[in-house]
Formats: sequence, structure tokens, C-alpha cells
Amino acid sequence: MRYTKYLALIGVILFLYILYSVGPLEIAANFSKIDPVLFAGVLALVAPNLLLKGLKQQILVAAVGKNLSLFENTRIWLIGFFFGSVTPAKAGDFLRAHYLNKHSGLSLGAGLAATAMERILDLLFMFLAAVLGLLFFSLQFSIGVEIISVLVGFLIVFLIGLVVLSRKRLVAFLLRPVFNFLLPEKFKPQFKSGFHDFYDSIKPLVQKKRVLLLLAVLTVASWLLIIFQYYLVAVSLQLPVSFALILSIMPAILLIEALPISFAGVGTRDATTIFLLGFPGIAAASAVSFSLTILAMNILTAGIGLAALSSFKEKVAIPK
Repeated sequence: MRYTKYLALIGVILFLYILYSVGPLEIAANFSKIDPVLFAGVLALVAPNLLLKGLKQQILVAAVGKNLSLFENTRIWLIGFFFGSVTPAKAGDFLRAHYLNKHSGLSLGAGLAATAMERILDLLFMFLAAVLGLLFFSLQFSIGVEIISVLVGFLIVFLIGLVVLSRKRLVAFLLRPVFNFLLPEKFKPQFKSGFHDFYDSIKPLVQKKRVLLLLAVLTVASWLLIIFQYYLVAVSLQLPVSFALILSIMPAILLIEALPISFAGVGTRDATTIFLLGFPGIAAASAVSFSLTILAMNILTAGIGLAALSSFKEKVAIPK
């Protein structure tokens, strides 16, 4: 929707304020301290990280009826990441369903079911890790319980949303006004077919307990690898941090980054990083350099996704 573009400008304005307050020269000075050997280790972890993402999608796609190679699944995941990077709250990620449909013939409803299940598992892990991480963090630095309470509140809302989403009739009832009054007539048959296809695909997927267990293990492994990568980023920038500290704060930072008030977490990730790393006494300029390096890694991944996109003949416009 158009208003989300303006909402996302909040992050840009916040970033410009942080840049002005902290000082671009101080931030740039921190990058001169970077350890090239350690940072080479960061870059070396990019490939296994992407393959883990592709493996998760491969298992999900197979569970809803199509077999694609690990390479093809990784390529389509990267395309989704690219679109997710240029849309607030990573909404563009769901365009993966379109490319799965075009490349393998998987129906849009089944593709959305696979993509939605991956996002649900990711968010569930991030919420739980953020709550537990900030509890650990609060024991060390006595932060207020308000932040943890807000996260718990969002987790409860998220779980309620999952319960609602699992009730097909309830969701159909909630969407009926949109279907009857807002959706153009020419799109109604496709919307109706996709809606039923989504639930027909996700129901058997939820019933495959071994698949879900494997996906849960891969989700944890994937995020731990990413957080370890961020730890190496911090150490390469000479930040005095432990892996436990980065593990305790990164899930919360990544959740804030995903809010639809920013593009690619610009501004929101920086502000949250400054706030949390301020407790162990890390300077704002160092915190911003850490945050900007994470942004650079995301841009690198999005760039690989853009290159993967060029391999498809049909292009999809970025949602407005």
C-alpha cells in the first residue's frame, strides 16, 4: 500500500538524525579498525548461510508437492530476499510464491503456504530468542522490564494471530468485506481459488510433524549461524563484546528492524543497536559502524538476489 512507503520514511529520518548526532567522521574512523582476516571469516559464512535458507525452502516446497534442487530453491529464496529488502516489513518476500509457480508449476496458494510457514517459524524463533535474550541481558545490566513486557505482548499477539490464521472459516469471514466490496470482479475467481489452495496446502504441511521438527532445527541452526556471523562482525570492528552478549541482543534488534517503519532496517536497527550496546559502555559511533556493516551484508545478499532475478525472463514489479 502507498501509505507504507511514507511510514517507512520514519526510519530514514531517524537514520539521518543519528548520523548528524553521532558524526559521520567518527563512524568512518571505526571502519579503519576492521580486522581483514576476521572479516574474511564473516564473508566465508555467507554461502553456508544461504544454502541453509535454500534447504529450508526445499523441504517446504517438497512438503507441498514439488521437488526442486537445492540450487534452484536457494536462487528463488535470494530473489525473495531482494524484494523483501526493498519493501517495508519484508513484504516482498512473498513474491517467492510467484517464482515458485513460474519455475516449477507450484500453485500460488501452495507457494504462499510454504513461504508463510517459513516466516512463521522464523518469527516464532526470533520472539522467543528476543524474550530470553533480553531476560539474560537484564540480569547483567538491569534494563527495565518494560522492553521485555512489550516483546511478550507482541509474542502473545503473534500467537493469537496464528490461532486466527489456522481457522479457515474465521479468516474467510474476516476477509468477506474485502472480497465483496473492495476486490475487483476480475480478480475474485483467482483470489477465491488461491485462498482455498492456501489452506488445502498448509493443512497437510502442519500435520507432518517430522518435517516441522526438522524445519525447527534448521531454523535455530540458521539463525545461530547468522548471529555468530554478526559476532564476528563486532569482533572484527574491535568491539569489546562476547558471543553471549550479541546472542542476547540481536534477536530483539532484528525484530525491530522488521517493523514497517523502515527500509532494510535503516534507522530503526541503528537506534536499537546504540541503545542496547550503550549498556556495556560501547560508544554510539562504534554501535552505528556495527549496524552499518550488518546493512552492508544485507545489501550484498540482496545484490546476489538481484543477480539471480536477472536469470528469470519474466520480471515482477516491486509492489507499490
